[in-house]
Amino acid sequence: MTKQAISDLLERYLAGRCSREEREWIDQWFDQQEPVTTALTESDADRLAEEILAAINERTVAAERRTGMRVGRKAWWRGVAAAIVLLAGAGYLLVSQRDSTPAQEQLPVRSVFTLHTEPGQRARLTLPDSSVIWLNGRSAIRYDKVFDGAIREVFLDSGEAFFEVQHDPTRPFVVHAGEVDTRVLGTSFNVEVANHRNEYQLTVATGKVSAGTAEELHVPATVLEAGQQLVYNRKAGSHEVRTVDPADYSAWTRKVLVFHHAPWPEVAARLSAWYGVDVQLQLRRGAQETFTARFEDPSLAAVLNALQKINKFHYTINRKEVRITD
Repeated sequence: MTKQAISDLLERYLAGRCSREEREWIDQWFDQQEPVTTALTESDADRLAEEILAAINERTVAAERRTGMRVGRKAWWRGVAAAIVLLAGAGYLLVSQRDSTPAQEQLPVRSVFTLHTEPGQRARLTLPDSSVIWLNGRSAIRYDKVFDGAIREVFLDSGEAFFEVQHDPTRPFVVHAGEVDTRVLGTSFNVEVANHRNEYQLTVATGKVSAGTAEELHVPATVLEAGQQLVYNRKAGSHEVRTVDPADYSAWTRKVLVFHHAPWPEVAARLSAWYGVDVQLQLRRGAQETFTARFEDPSLAAVLNALQKINKFHYTINRKEVRITD
């Protein structure tokens, strides 16, 4: 987990906006500590992180023994442990303050709506300001149930979403997606956080938007108009602005599947999110092939059969598994 991700987790916890699972683990760890005010040394921080991870692993093993099922040990928990240690490393004073602050002095806990869509699932959400979000499969989004601040904020943690934002000149609408923040007053645009290719993609359908990374470290504040697309490669730290047909990038909201010079990894990721299948690529000769095609509410077999006419390959479908070979 990056420093920014750790910082985001701490901010959500202190603002009362983290998930129930995150909050329970952090609260339980806090409750087991003695309130002191000395800062942690680096060795103390390492020791605490290992203690937290050991406790998590112990519970995981116990759960496996009770249920006979294997519980996934996500690297995400190491990030939680690191976040807790980072918080404690700033001084155990925060622990004692949490236990001793009178209830009436506690900040109010904000009510946050969170949605994770499954592969093959799509959702339409209406926000408190009547803006609309279309959420694609295998995506995660969260926002306050009440927009009562100076800005309207939405966090797209993964996947893809199309936004139709109600115009409000007094309160900008901000989408936080990975390292990039997109700020608008009223417009429509598509955002994709493509983790499988380390890429952030913003496509403007109507109006104007401003997008950039924090402190303009990687992407300077860039104004985009309808028909323009910002692509930021997180691995390379580079970005570019393209001219595109925005209808192609919101087509998924109308159950239209579109490929634009898509290489096999992109095709596999799209099929996985669209149909909820595990696509296994076992290609050698055709690994560098690309596909350009458009399908309206198609079946999985129909898509694969049509793609076979563009580039030669073989496929098998076994329930939720698709295997593609030369």
